[in-house]
Amino acid sequence: MRIKNYILYYACIMSFIGAFIHILTIYAGPDWYRFFGAGEEIAQLAEQGHWFPPVACLVIGGICFTWGLYALAGARVIKYLPWTRGILFSIAAVLIFRNILFFPIDLSIPFDVWTFVMTLSMGLSYLYGGLTYTDSKQGD
Repeated sequence: MRIKNYILYYACIMSFIGAFIHILTIYAGPDWYRFFGAGEEIAQLAEQGHWFPPVACLVIGGICFTWGLYALAGARVIKYLPWTRGILFSIAAVLIFRNILFFPIDLSIPFDVWTFVMTLSMGLSYLYGGLTYTDSKQGD
């Protein structure tokens, strides 16, 4: 097994964990929105039973799950997903750009530092997957 697969397995696992956490947050309630950095306004909307926080979590969870599937496609665990290479690059761009935009200014907040490191490592993993992915029609 090539190292690329391990790197994409990491990206897949982290993406699936992200999806799972977003779905669990809907059921766990406002304290989880606060803990995972959604902000006080979102937590208060959740307390009020507003539709936005759970819908946002469902959308983000679905995106994370889809990203995990593309990591599996890049590692050749899933036979084929359309535009795999381009999607792997797109995911990498989103995650890396997110880290440029939201660089943790206050390094004393462990959650911000952890999120930065995790999403940067995921972005670099997807980037590596995109760089090393070859279309099956062209051969490995």
